[in-house]
Amino acid sequence: VKTSKLESSYKDYIYFIIIKIIDKKTLEQQIIGFKSEYYYGSLFEDCEDVRSYETGYNLNRLVADNYFGDIVVADLNFDNKEDFAVLKNGGGNSGPPYNFYFQDSTGYFVKDTFLSEELGFFPLEINKENRTLTTYYNVGACGVRTEKYKYSVKKQKWQFLEECLVNICIED
Repeated sequence: VKTSKLESSYKDYIYFIIIKIIDKKTLEQQIIGFKSEYYYGSLFEDCEDVRSYETGYNLNRLVADNYFGDIVVADLNFDNKEDFAVLKNGGGNSGPPYNFYFQDSTGYFVKDTFLSEELGFFPLEINKENRTLTTYYNVGACGVRTEKYKYSVKKQKWQFLEECLVNICIED
């Protein structure tokens, strides 16, 4: 991953992200690029801030404020191919949103608009058996919201299943 600052009124916080993917067998390359919305601190400066559900790399690392790492590799559409998510911006009170990329049958990565725009947060729970993703995030000072989505492999489409909002400030 390569980053470079853009000239703008927020030049210290907006970057252009370039991801180069190299097929180890064929050495074919794919370049994915996008402009960040807002980065701060040391995002993308430490190559160890990645996680892989496929190899187990950094899976035991603490997830704080919905930050799973700069790049996260996982089978997110349940087709037994590695997909990945990359930080879209540095986040806010609920954590950082991600762009999601699925691997197609040719090994090419394509941005999944639904997950990138609607889901946004990396899922805390990936259930391969039920083909569901569940996100958890803060809503205000006392709220925690969960949202669950199911993927239809046949239709290649996401379906919203349920949501739950819990007030954690109410005592039992």
